[in-house]
Amino acid sequence: VSNIKFDVSDSINTKLVRSSPGGLLLPFCLSAGQTNSFTISLSLQSIYISQKLRGSVTYFIDNPDGGKDEKIINFSLPLNLALFIVSAPCSESQFTELIASNSLGAAGSISLP
Repeated sequence: VSNIKFDVSDSINTKLVRSSPGGLLLPFCLSAGQTNSFTISLSLQSIYISQKLRGSVTYFIDNPDGGKDEKIINFSLPLNLALFIVSAPCSESQFTELIASNSLGAAGSISLP
């Protein structure tokens, strides 16, 4: 497997961090039975709803005639909003101050019996 290229379609809020336009050419080839890994970085401007990042991996394999065949794997990477929620402890006084500050973008209430 050679010329492995990873590419995603950027959305309004999510972009693949690239050093140049186009897909990322992975810096390795794979022989039969060999494995490797590669880390990508995404830049998130904001995430208010869950999104799907769509992309493809393109690669070439040697065929029996001595040539190369191009293969493409399309994928969809779900970016669930819950992945980006981080809990933090909040004292009663901090919570009261936060509610009173009117800096929250949304609010809700619930009454328990």
